[in-house]
Amino acid sequence: MGSSLKSNAVRDLLKSEHPDFLLLQETKITDQDFQNNVKRSRSYEGIGLSAVGASGGIGTIWDKSKWKLKDSRQNKWWLRTDMQNISKIEEYTIYNV
Repeated sequence: MGSSLKSNAVRDLLKSEHPDFLLLQETKITDQDFQNNVKRSRSYEGIGLSAVGASGGIGTIWDKSKWKLKDSRQNKWWLRTDMQNISKIEEYTIYNV
């Protein structure tokens, strides 16, 4: 997601497919840059695990009209998000490795 071409491709995918969640690996950017890219799509929120140098990076994106972030944990290999469905009040845990 370090290039505008790839960032635009992710935003196009979100617009065309409307997924509840999108999990990305090898983002190759920092968490802050990842979140800034996600904010441009307005309907989605996300959290990322920063890349180390030119490799790695994990990102989880969700539809903010359907899901609310309850908690997140991470280490250098995985990112866990605890999500709550807004309409059904159900909770789920998603691991992005």
